[in-house]
Amino acid sequence: MKNIPLETLKPHVKNVLTGYGQRDPRVLQPLADYADWQTQAQLEIARRATRLLDSLHIEELTAVAQGEVDIAALAGEVAQSLEKQTD
Repeated sequence: MKNIPLETLKPHVKNVLTGYGQRDPRVLQPLADYADWQTQAQLEIARRATRLLDSLHIEELTAVAQGEVDIAALAGEVAQSLEKQTD
C-alpha cells in the first residue's frame, strides 16, 4: 500500500465531503454527528480486501477456508514479482 502523506489525504477527504454536501449541506450533519468512523473504515477495508474471494471457484475458497492456500502469502509473492517487472 502506498504511504500517502496525511497532508495529502485530509484535503482529498474534505473535497469528497464538499462534493457530497454541495447540493444540500444538511446531509453532512449526520456524518459530523457519527462517532464510529474508525470502525466503519476498518470494516470497509475488510470488505474491499475480501472482494477477491468473489473471483475464486468453490474449490479454491474451500482450500483458503481450510488453510491450505494462504492468500496473504500468495499476494506478497505476486506483489514482489510484479515490482521486479516494473523496476
